[in-house]
Amino acid sequence: MTLAFFNAYPGFGGLEIQMVKRASDAKDLGYSSFIFTLKGSKSEKLSKKQNLSIESISKYFRYLDFYVAYKISKILDKHCIDLCIVGKTESIALIALARIFCKKKFKILLYQQMQSGLRKKDFFHNWVYRNLDFAIVLTGIMKKELSETTAFPKEKIEIIPYGIELERFNPKKYEKQKLRKKYGLPEHSFILGSVGRIEENKGQLVLTEAFIKANIENSFLVICGNPDEESYLNRIFNRIKSKSLQDSFKYIPFTENVSELFACFDIFIMPSNSETFGLVLIEAMASELAAIGTNSGGVPEIIKHKKNGLLFEPKDEDGLANLLEFYYSNPDLRKGNARQARDDALKKYDYLLQRNKFFELCEKLCKS
Repeated sequence: MTLAFFNAYPGFGGLEIQMVKRASDAKDLGYSSFIFTLKGSKSEKLSKKQNLSIESISKYFRYLDFYVAYKISKILDKHCIDLCIVGKTESIALIALARIFCKKKFKILLYQQMQSGLRKKDFFHNWVYRNLDFAIVLTGIMKKELSETTAFPKEKIEIIPYGIELERFNPKKYEKQKLRKKYGLPEHSFILGSVGRIEENKGQLVLTEAFIKANIENSFLVICGNPDEESYLNRIFNRIKSKSLQDSFKYIPFTENVSELFACFDIFIMPSNSETFGLVLIEAMASELAAIGTNSGGVPEIIKHKKNGLLFEPKDEDGLANLLEFYYSNPDLRKGNARQARDDALKKYDYLLQRNKFFELCEKLCKS
């Protein structure tokens, strides 16, 4: 089985990183494979770092770029591929066009990692989805949306969530007090933590307001991540300063050692307006943290309210404040939720388990 991964996108976020990971997995499993990247992109740099076989292309029109499609077809013929995995729906048309020019008629698989919800049943999109052979999505709501908003049949959609390297987040590997000292955090406070890119849609200001309203005795708020815009981060700083809470708050820029940071927290909060999946939430659960997330996107498929975490409505500062107080006042329930969260992560989100499901489906598709 020879695989091509189409990851020629200018952006560099979770989607592009996961495509590189799947290409790296294919290499590790011994499959003949390569990855398309955009020349000079961060995805290209990461792919080189992973020692992947790379085919770099220049910028192209998003949909029907005949010239680039023809060039891609020559690359696909050179590798004699069986399956092309695309990371975005906008790439289906380009690869379907390339397939017309190819000698070998390979299969096309969509690896959809972002929710859309937009209705796509016009003539053009009907043609696009007729040229798609199969789709992998991360959650049940994504499967429902894809089948209802397009002409693509739901029996050709498989749910395979992200997986994580569980041992990295094993709480038994870490000493809480020692790590709190390392990160300059109070050793005996009730620490609330949030990790993720800092921007308005991620809801860190909502969390800050909830922290202020909850006014929990000896509590401490940690926000970790890099800001998209300094102005939003400054709004958080100013709000903390306005309430004279500088000694109860710490901002930590993005760190690769997020598992250590999780070991410092008592609870984890993901206050985003909506998350398609929320990989950092799975990591927190695997770290045996009681987690609070928003009742939107794919999060309710991960957090089961009062069983392995708590849910609140997006942007509801009062609702979140109440949940912060609830977890503080109910330590036994909090610890029970945390244990269940880790159990669920161990059962459902093991990296090797989800990786193997992904490539077993690829093999099955190539043989069909």
